[in-house]
Amino acid sequence: MALPAYTADPENGKRLFIAGGCLSCHAPPESSGIDATLPAGGASLKSPVGTFYPPNITPDRETGIGAWSDAEFIRAMREGISPGRRHYFPAFPYTSYRHMTIADLLDLKAYLFSIEPARNPAKRQDIPLARFARAFVGPWKWIAMNTRVVADDPARSEAWNRGAYLVQGPGHCGECHTPRNIFMAWRADAFLAGGPHPEGKGKVPSLRGLIARKRFKDVDDLVLAFQFGEVLGYEDMSSGGMGKVRGNIGTLPEDDVRAIATFLLISRIAGRRSPRPTAALAGKWPRGYKPARVFALPYTPPSTAQDGSMAIERTLSIIKPDATRRNITGKIVDRLECAGLRVVAQRRVRWTKAQAEAFYAVHRERPFFNDLVAFMTSGPIVLQVLEGENAVARNREVMGATDPKKAAPGTIRADFAESIEANSVHGSDTVENAVTEIAMCFSESQIVG
Repeated sequence: MALPAYTADPENGKRLFIAGGCLSCHAPPESSGIDATLPAGGASLKSPVGTFYPPNITPDRETGIGAWSDAEFIRAMREGISPGRRHYFPAFPYTSYRHMTIADLLDLKAYLFSIEPARNPAKRQDIPLARFARAFVGPWKWIAMNTRVVADDPARSEAWNRGAYLVQGPGHCGECHTPRNIFMAWRADAFLAGGPHPEGKGKVPSLRGLIARKRFKDVDDLVLAFQFGEVLGYEDMSSGGMGKVRGNIGTLPEDDVRAIATFLLISRIAGRRSPRPTAALAGKWPRGYKPARVFALPYTPPSTAQDGSMAIERTLSIIKPDATRRNITGKIVDRLECAGLRVVAQRRVRWTKAQAEAFYAVHRERPFFNDLVAFMTSGPIVLQVLEGENAVARNREVMGATDPKKAAPGTIRADFAESIEANSVHGSDTVENAVTEIAMCFSESQIVG
């Protein structure tokens, strides 16, 4: 996996470590004699399918993750694939961690590598027929893993978007608070609606309608509950497994605590889209994938070559009307090419309303949909297919954050965007979406390499 140059921030990594409650699962058992503040693993984690023993994630090279490369760490966190190319059981919540940015994952790894290494060999998972069960994790990923990642909603506040990221990514709240269907995939209509406890006893409460159900008065009330728990009379926040969660969230910087509370309380929480369980079972495979590849074990992510290197990807890029109006198409293309991306198809068009509505159909229910369509039809656009190693992620890094005020210096949006609405460029956010978007805009004969 070819990663861009990046200087990791261990302090941000520590913040993410706390937000994810990593120590709650990876703490060593008391009988080990290992410092309880180190995530050396080994304590039991019971589930309906057996008992898991979370591994050592300190930087010990023999029994921990000290020998892992950046690419191996990212692949484990985002795809659930070990350095030895084996599937991790989804008791490891990579189904949520895949929403984390590469920068945040590298920061988290930097923090983990900064702590004291602890020698603690991993215990064998107490799962009946574990070898047989692991063989089915690959096909399960195609049924149960969400193919879309969390992205900022321009119609929401900065705090709401930050909360959405923390809750759905590092915080992995949905893993316990969202019920699952017969395939053990999240129910798309019941995100954070509560469900059976992961350990098989009791239920996990719903996080929906907390104000309507008079659990909390407002954002300030929930912030206090996270920060102080039973000290201020919020007994429910300090009982059971929630006690550790509250303790972790309560030690985060207040802006993060407030962001989480804002996401949970402001407006209705929409259900997450379930990634094609029906289509997969019916043999209706996503464009660009073949059933034989799905069931060829061990599973290899579509963007990763068998030798572990990053395969060549393609992604769709759109230069928007605000940029073509200012005649800066060449400058934007130059940035992309200088970043190692190659233009293999390109055409300048003016979309009709119907074409724009079809392309952005996924946002049809969003309040900004009509304005987005009006903007994208207000002038010419340049459609292009970019090719290169890790093209999807690389393009998005070069583009910068959706809001140009938050975009890193030197990115396209930081230098050229006029506003969060007129932000000059669009880029596919996943490999799967890139395949779909390219097919909407180009025929195979138009992509000439």
